[in-house]
Amino acid sequence: MPFRQVDTTSPAYATGRVLGLLTATVVMGLWPLVTGVRKGRPLLGIAGFFACIASGLVVACWGSFPVAVFFSSLIGAVGRPTDRPNSPPRDDW
Repeated sequence: MPFRQVDTTSPAYATGRVLGLLTATVVMGLWPLVTGVRKGRPLLGIAGFFACIASGLVVACWGSFPVAVFFSSLIGAVGRPTDRPNSPPRDDW
C-alpha cells in the first residue's frame, strides 16, 4: 500500500520533516557560499550560508531562497577585492 494514511503526529514524521528541511536549507545556502569563494569574498559567502540556514529553519524553504538571492547578488555587486595577485583574500570593504 504505497498511498496509506501518514501519521503526522509521530516522532518519525517530525524527525524526517526537520532533516528534510535542514537538507534543503543547506543546499540553498551553498549558492552564496560557492559564489563568495569564487569571487574572493569567503566571509561574505559564509555569512550568507548561515543566514540561509537560519532563515530556512524559521520560515521553511521559502525563507532561505530570498536570502540566498540577496547574498549572491550582494557578492556579485561588491565584486573581487583589489589586491596584489599573491596576497590572501580579504573581506573588508
